[in-house]
Amino acid sequence: SGEGYRAGRLYSTDSMGHLSLIDTFEFQLVDIQFANEQVGYISGYGSVLKTEDGGSTWVLQNVKGDLFRSVRCVDQNNVWMVGYNGSIIHTSDGGVHWEHQRNGDNPLLKKYRLRAVAFKDLHTGYAAGDKGLILKTTDGGAHWMEFKHLTDKDFKCLTIHPDGSIWVAGA
Repeated sequence: SGEGYRAGRLYSTDSMGHLSLIDTFEFQLVDIQFANEQVGYISGYGSVLKTEDGGSTWVLQNVKGDLFRSVRCVDQNNVWMVGYNGSIIHTSDGGVHWEHQRNGDNPLLKKYRLRAVAFKDLHTGYAAGDKGLILKTTDGGAHWMEFKHLTDKDFKCLTIHPDGSIWVAGA
């Protein structure tokens, strides 16, 4: 959660559904995903967090810029995030190093507003965003191709169905 890009809060529920505040941060938190029972990542306003102890503690990663809207783990080492200004970042070593596969602040690149990311495996992934934007990579994010726009509505989330089809939702 967060208010005005600030005051992020992280909550958890137990098996009985009791809600507990786990931690607070100086920046908004937007998305969370666990790669396994111990390792998880949070995307947020200009920041990325990682846990290696099942969520008891969270460590700020060495990633700056963008409002990171979505995070997806293929495994505990391979994680992708997309930012609202069009950034796409990836780690292949569990967050030791983060690579900007696309720098959303580069004025020479087409402007994208990204809100969601999903990966089928280490090679095939999709990103979605405003004005019907869907991007696809087949080489782990080294290159992204833009799908033909079928709508001008904003896509806010996407997932890959077990049959391989892509599902998007939004405005």
